[in-house]
Amino acid sequence: MDPYLWLAKPSWYDPAAQQATFIVLDSTRSYLYWEPHAVIAKYFGRPAREYNVGPFTVMVWDKNLLSSIPRSPQTPAAGEKARKKPGQTG
Repeated sequence: MDPYLWLAKPSWYDPAAQQATFIVLDSTRSYLYWEPHAVIAKYFGRPAREYNVGPFTVMVWDKNLLSSIPRSPQTPAAGEKARKKPGQTG
């Protein structure tokens, strides 16, 4: 698991500046259907509460989930610049 930084900013994943306590899953079965329950349980544990709203499942924790997201070497912490690979430009 890693922060998804496409059309996002690393600062959005900074647990010191942001608060994230829920995950929303779409349980509609389509060709892109995937429910990452095992990954969610591995990194965040069991939710404190779970709600079913139409085709969605809302999982809520009593903690900031951003603190549990591991950082890869390519993912900068808030305030840092991404590390470039040798030969990488831009």
